[in-house]
Amino acid sequence: EVRLEAPLEAMDAQLSAKALAELIARIEEARAGQLSLYGLLALLEDVQPAADLLERAQKRRDEGLGVNGAQRAALDAEEMVGQATKEVKKMLADDLARALRVEGITSRERTRALGFIEAQLQAASKDTSQTAAARRDRLKEKRCELETCPTVAESTDVKRLEKVLSQRQAEFAGVAEIYEAWMVGKTKFKSNDQLQGTKRRYEELKKLVSEAQSTLEAALHRRRPIEDLNPEPGPGIGSGGAWSTVGSTRPK
Repeated sequence: EVRLEAPLEAMDAQLSAKALAELIARIEEARAGQLSLYGLLALLEDVQPAADLLERAQKRRDEGLGVNGAQRAALDAEEMVGQATKEVKKMLADDLARALRVEGITSRERTRALGFIEAQLQAASKDTSQTAAARRDRLKEKRCELETCPTVAESTDVKRLEKVLSQRQAEFAGVAEIYEAWMVGKTKFKSNDQLQGTKRRYEELKKLVSEAQSTLEAALHRRRPIEDLNPEPGPGIGSGGAWSTVGSTRPK
């Protein structure tokens, strides 16, 4: 039986072979240009645990020790997982530059990108080398571009899914208020049938909210359709804003 130190075993349990396969599929989607900036930033966050898993698996392999299922899956995809962080960062840099120049950036993408840049600046702050100083200068320049750029609206599909989620959350909030008040003894139901009906509706709506959140998140990860590349202005852009003169054809 393969045993790991408890904290590492817990981390590896979260990265099952199935989860790793899904991550690899997302990397392939990124290579094919199918992810939005938001999706690339989310992918970059998810790649690091997989890279750490691979490092642990390589160490155990090199020491002649056994590996668990997740580690074996990481070793089977060693080349892709090993290069993933560097590769996704390169794709992110290229797509961010193009978005600022041509396609535009949504408010969500700007917020997430700024968070990423701040983290990178913090990570590089203790390095006194000239290379690190030049990198910090580039990051600060990109941060300034993001802070001052206008934003474009989300895609038609994302806006539709936002409305669906908002409706689900409003329905759930009404039922949750009553059900959760009963759970802490602040209210009573007239009958067991009423209680069971409320409980079923609570669980049903809770599931629907979760599904709506997942569907919206998946849509946010996809690159905006070509018909939405020159959408209505988002917050901060009036008619005739910075993106109004951009054509609808994707850059190749």
